Parts: sequence; C-alpha cells; structure tokens
Amino acid sequence: MAKKKQRRPRLTAEQKAERQPTPETMKKLRSDVIAKLARQQKISPHLEMCALEVRLVWYAIGRGLLPGAASVEPRTGGKGGFRDPMDRMTQHELHCWQRHYGPWATWAGRQQVARTTLLDVVLAICCDNMAPGGKQGLDRWLGVRQGRALAALVTGLDKYAEIAGLQTRAA
Repeated sequence: MAKKKQRRPRLTAEQKAERQPTPETMKKLRSDVIAKLARQQKISPHLEMCALEVRLVWYAIGRGLLPGAASVEPRTGGKGGFRDPMDRMTQHELHCWQRHYGPWATWAGRQQVARTTLLDVVLAICCDNMAPGGKQGLDRWLGVRQGRALAALVTGLDKYAEIAGLQTRAA
C-alpha cells in the first residue's frame, strides 16, 4: 500500500512576509556591484546615478526586444509582426535613450579597452553585475592589470554624466 504524501500547510500572507531565506540561499545571492562600489566610495553618487540610468535603458531595450503579452484590442490588419522596442519604453526611458544613452553608446563603442570596447566594459559591470576586480572579475577576463576595468568604468560614466549634463569629476 502506497504511503499518502503529507501536504505542507498553506502560509498566510503575514507568514510569507516573515519567512527569511536560508543561509544557503543567501550565499548564492550576489550583491549589486554598482551599489557596492558606491558604498566603498570607489564611484561617486552622481556616477552611481549614471550607472543606474545605463542599466534602466539597457533593460528597457531588452524588454522591447522580447515578446510581450498580447493586446486585448482587436487588430486592425496585418499579422501582428514586430513592434519597435521604443514603443514599450516609458517617456522617461525614451528621453534617457535619445538624449543620453544613444550619444554616449556611440562614443563608448569607439573607445578601446584591452581587447574590447569601453561600452562592453560598462555594460558588463552595470547590467551583467560583473565585478571589476578580483579572481572572477573583469580585469582578469580582459587580461589587464588590477584596477583597469574600474578606471574604464569611471571614465565611461564620467562621459555619460557629461552628456547628461550632470556634475562631472572636474566640477
């Protein structure tokens, strides 16, 4: 005779809110690299703000490229097809894309850092949450001396701040 499987009791909303992640789960979580660099004062608050804006626009572009939920409105013709990623952006994201990110990405894509571009370095740190230094860091991946990826990040974000009209290091 098969043993009857016991069900766990359902948790209330309060009980779910009180539950804490296990120590094993906490070990697997990675802290936000940008927040960590700001806490350690390796980047200034205005550069942190620029990094978060780069991340915001990057995620908005990605969101626009992936399929979304279907509209409940009747179609006016055609087979649906591809929507422009800009259609899914909020007004703020679109403003940041057009005025700040676009010109900055064009500039950063032309700047060489080791075997890649400055744009790739900034996106790896800001969007992919890759640490600039350490055993598994970007410095090692690029094959450059310690601190070069962080210096590239600061250079890239400084230019972003300049394009966005924010305070720069020299100011």
